[in-house]
Amino acid sequence: FILCCRAYELENQTSPNIRRFVNYILDEFGLSFDTSSSYVVSNNENKMRCAFADLKRLCCSDHYLNKILEKTFTDEKQL
Repeated sequence: FILCCRAYELENQTSPNIRRFVNYILDEFGLSFDTSSSYVVSNNENKMRCAFADLKRLCCSDHYLNKILEKTFTDEKQL
């Protein structure tokens, strides 16, 4: 399920700021991550992997599909 959709408000997108932003939103709903049993879905960017390193992270299949299609339609090499 989607809990919230909100514009990112912090000055830069470092891993600590991303985690702080997500934790702030969770706190508004009276929620928090339980590092022993919480899962998070994100893309495979290093900053996302770092921001949620203490959680079980699942890769987003939509991001993978998007990258595959992007590569397919923009690759200049001929097969």
